[in-house]
Amino acid sequence: RTKSIILWPAGSDGNRIMRLTYLWIQRFGKLKEREFFLQDGINIIYGANESGKSTLHSFIRGMLFGMPRYRGRASRTDPYTRYEPWERPADYAGSMKFITGGKEFRIDRNFYKNDVREYFVCETDGEQLSLAHGDLEALLGGMSENIYDNTVSIGQLRSETDEGMVQELQNYMAN
Repeated sequence: RTKSIILWPAGSDGNRIMRLTYLWIQRFGKLKEREFFLQDGINIIYGANESGKSTLHSFIRGMLFGMPRYRGRASRTDPYTRYEPWERPADYAGSMKFITGGKEFRIDRNFYKNDVREYFVCETDGEQLSLAHGDLEALLGGMSENIYDNTVSIGQLRSETDEGMVQELQNYMAN
């Protein structure tokens, strides 16, 4: 029985913001040392309950926007803690490649709290980019984490947009 399915359009029509081509997970939640090669067309990730589909979904989000860590009681259930590997937490890392604007890019992230590292490069021309300075957001056409969560990434059992998306759309139209 399948609990969730991830559909990621990966066409070559030029009408989308970006196309994922490759994911490598060193350790993230229950996934370890896993590679995913995404092809043109729609890629379907399917499997039995608890096989890691939602974890992969969260990994993609984490590669794009980082893994938030909360304080106090909230830290027990934050995304960082939820996917931090119990074994070898220093290997809480991965890579993602994507194509946009005719160029191929790679993001490497180490999420481990004692050694947080990010590397962002255009593999087509070797240009070093910065996640912290908004280079990825610029490549995504200004798409924020909130817009991503409410449009591109529809999580399991989520069919309504949240209040943050409504506010962001109102601000966009006002400007």
